[in-house]
Amino acid sequence: MICLVTRSTEVLEWFKQFKEGRETTEDDPRPGRPSTSKTDENIEKTGKLIREDRRLSIQGLAGIPGIDKECVRQILHESFNMHKNGAKTPHSRAKGIKNEHLR
Repeated sequence: MICLVTRSTEVLEWFKQFKEGRETTEDDPRPGRPSTSKTDENIEKTGKLIREDRRLSIQGLAGIPGIDKECVRQILHESFNMHKNGAKTPHSRAKGIKNEHLR
């Protein structure tokens, strides 16, 4: 069960904003650091490092200034279609081995 708790002051603030004509629920832009470090430049940096050494870990790649671990994980997953492989046997080979013992 998901329980969402909203303070009454937030609800009153939302009510006031919509009463004054606000039509969207999107957040207003804020000054400061962008909310994501998944930029084209960081995707290219990550790709270059991965092509140089495919054994780099997410923590190793997160050492790039301005990129955190979650962003590195998203870049590897979404931009390079790379997924975590915890098994010592490559995934495609593991399927073949699994099927062999079923015969």
